[in-house]
Amino acid sequence: MIATEMVTVDQAYPYICGCGLGTTEDLAQLYGYVAGGLVSVMLGLTHVLLNLFGLVLWLISPLRVVPVRIAKRLGQVLTSRPNSALLLIGYALCVFIGLPILVILLS
Repeated sequence: MIATEMVTVDQAYPYICGCGLGTTEDLAQLYGYVAGGLVSVMLGLTHVLLNLFGLVLWLISPLRVVPVRIAKRLGQVLTSRPNSALLLIGYALCVFIGLPILVILLS
């Protein structure tokens, strides 16, 4: 819907954040609480709390504009270049592989 401009990124952003939080609970995790004991409960609650912290950080705080600006700029760059698939792959590799490795090495 965003790609067809029926909805703007700003309008969809709260729903996207809510979807991220909604994926923290599923039937397998609930079963793990019942059958897995204390360790399963601790892991499940850690998953939920991590996503709640992310929701507060990226939706409620003043930082909420950062992901929206990144998405808009990335969309502009990708639609204006012929080699946009390579740029998108490079961006994903840097953000989801390179940045975490850098954080691990520096800590």
